Amino acid sequence: MLLDLTNIWQKFEIHPGFQMSGLSVQPLSYPSLLSCLSVCLTTGCVNVNYYQQDQICEAGFKVLPSSFLKAAKGVAYYRLV
Repeated sequence: MLLDLTNIWQKFEIHPGFQMSGLSVQPLSYPSLLSCLSVCLTTGCVNVNYYQQDQICEAGFKVLPSSFLKAAKGVAYYRLV
């Protein structure tokens, strides 16, 4: 099954300068924001942190009671809508 990446950006709310706590690092074969969001769509996750400079992708399936948003440089938080 191929993933339809048409309008992938419209599938997420973007919060630059914020990160969600409690997400897990996702290994990427080709580190990029697009591959990070694609992994999220294929695995059914809801939350993503992407660290642009380090190209680190963190994803989570739900917001835990202990999860929170905090301000951070060099990261953007994405939430599937």
